Amino acid sequence: MKTLGEKMQDTMVAPSGFGPRDLLSPESGSLVRQLEVRIKELKGWLRDTELFIFNSCLRQESEGTINAEKQLQYFKSLCCEIQQRRRGVGSVLRLCQHLLDDQETCNLNADHQPMQLIIVNLERRWEAIVMQAVQWQTRLQRKLAKHAVSVTPA
Repeated sequence: MKTLGEKMQDTMVAPSGFGPRDLLSPESGSLVRQLEVRIKELKGWLRDTELFIFNSCLRQESEGTINAEKQLQYFKSLCCEIQQRRRGVGSVLRLCQHLLDDQETCNLNADHQPMQLIIVNLERRWEAIVMQAVQWQTRLQRKLAKHAVSVTPA
């Protein structure tokens, strides 16, 4: 998969023989480099978190009634990760949107659509993780409620 800078290199042709980054202002070039690093980090975290959620769900199914305390620890860990990453995700999405809106860095036809796809992809993956956490919370609450009912003497 190409980085944003490589995509820009493919689509922007400098009339004087300079590279595409040489055409950018220092501020725009810096934004592009920051964005590439942040997108790469965010994609890695999203992948790891998606796997964590998937494996936790598999563990619940395979072990049947897994220890509620252990599930609660996994869930709390996920919530802390989501809370810590929330601002960073918003920052990356704002940077993407800023570059998308910036005529200097976004060659209208060539870079507009790939940048929109990056934004949509990151937003959807983030929202899916948040929704999976909410579903996990609901399942955990039900399981804890059932456990509390079965433990209380009649």
